[in-house]
Amino acid sequence: MEKGWTALHSSISTAELEMIKGMLEVHGIVSIIINQKDSSYISIGDGTLYVKDNDFLKAKTLIDNQEPADK
Repeated sequence: MEKGWTALHSSISTAELEMIKGMLEVHGIVSIIINQKDSSYISIGDGTLYVKDNDFLKAKTLIDNQEPADK
């Protein structure tokens, strides 16, 4: 990963990472997903969502304040 980016969230669910990425975009935070899954074995590995260093605290606060999906 290039300098200036910090790992914010990891998950085996690409859908979860895409939802978080969309929520961050609504708040003006640029993020990228690095997929670390082995292409031969889709269930092995995970993806990580990265944000720019200067957006990390705001992004973390937004994620921490989200309501659980089942409520």
